[in-house]
Amino acid sequence: GHHFLDRGGILNLLLGGYQLTMTQYIITGNPISFSYTGNPNNEWPTSIGNQVPNIVATPTWINGGTWKNSGNRFNQSLIQPVIDINAFAYPAPFTPGNAGRNIFTGPHILWTNFSAQKVFPIKERFKLQFRFDFQNPFHNFNFNAPTTQVDFRNPQLFGKITSDQATAGLGGVPLMNIALRLMW
Repeated sequence: GHHFLDRGGILNLLLGGYQLTMTQYIITGNPISFSYTGNPNNEWPTSIGNQVPNIVATPTWINGGTWKNSGNRFNQSLIQPVIDINAFAYPAPFTPGNAGRNIFTGPHILWTNFSAQKVFPIKERFKLQFRFDFQNPFHNFNFNAPTTQVDFRNPQLFGKITSDQATAGLGGVPLMNIALRLMW
């Protein structure tokens, strides 16, 4: 069964006997709740509960909820919103808003991890393991939740994705690791 990579030879030493692993994560986004600030006619005390806005239309993603066509992602004033603020309104005076908790799903996570490893026997007791790990080889960047505080005095701050996942988290920038391990 080893026509090209038989049990001996330089080809087997370099290319044979690797264990390959690929893990694919497809995760829906975390639930998001909305709040408000700057309501000129509301005196709803925060000690009674959270200040939530009224829903006047179903909140939906603009442009699929990505930074695609969103301007310069490093300058917050140029980032385009991914949720429309016009789906919300301030509650009437002295009344709570009707927006529920966790009514919207945040950005999804699509992340891949690839790994290859091989064990090289040195002597009867000693083995050297070579391992190569590649996180996010397909460059699927995953983003944190957008800003969710409704403020009609400053509507340009609402619904903007201002950060992405960290490298150590799922979906950060691509990261490669090479490791050698001596086993006895």
